[in-house]
Amino acid sequence: MSPARLLTWPTVCDKRVISAVFYRLCGIRGIIGAIDGCHIHIQRPVVRGSDYLNRKGFYSLPLQGIQKMGTIYSVIQHIFLLTYPFIITPKRENGAFTDDDLQRNVKISRGRVAVKQAFGRMKCMWIRLCDLQNTRIDILVKIIVAACTLHNISLNEGQSNERDKHPHGCPRLQDENL
Repeated sequence: MSPARLLTWPTVCDKRVISAVFYRLCGIRGIIGAIDGCHIHIQRPVVRGSDYLNRKGFYSLPLQGIQKMGTIYSVIQHIFLLTYPFIITPKRENGAFTDDDLQRNVKISRGRVAVKQAFGRMKCMWIRLCDLQNTRIDILVKIIVAACTLHNISLNEGQSNERDKHPHGCPRLQDENL
C-alpha cells in the first residue's frame, strides 16, 4: 500500500462530517481532530536510562496521537492551513475557575477520549507494545512506528477490532499506560 493511501488530506465535505461527529461527541463546534498521548512501557535503556523514567514511576517512550474521524492525515500540514484559533486547550485551575470553565474542560476531555480509546485499541491489537523488551531506542521507535502504521492500515481496511475477539473485552483496557 502506498503512503499516499494512508496520508490523506480531508476534503471540505470530510471536514464537515468530522466536525459533526466531534460536535456530537463533545459539544464543541468546528473540531476536526484531537491530540493526546500515552506511554509505551520499555525496559530501562542502558544509555541515559533515567531520561526515560516517567512521572508514573516506570520507563517509557511517550507516544502522541492525533485523531480525526476517518483516515489519518498529516497534522503539521493541517495546522498551517487553519486560521486562528486552531488549538483549543483546557483551562488550568487558577483560583478563578468558573462553572463555565469546568464545563468547557469537560467538553474538551470528551473529544480527547477518542484518542485514548484509539491507543487502547492499538495496544490490544498489538499486544507487544505493552512491554517492549529491547533497550535500543532506535529499534523501539521503529517497532512503535510499525505498530501504529499497521494499526492504521487495519482500520482503513475495515478489519474488526481485536478486543471483540476477547471474551471479556480487551485485557489492556485497564492499563494505566494509556
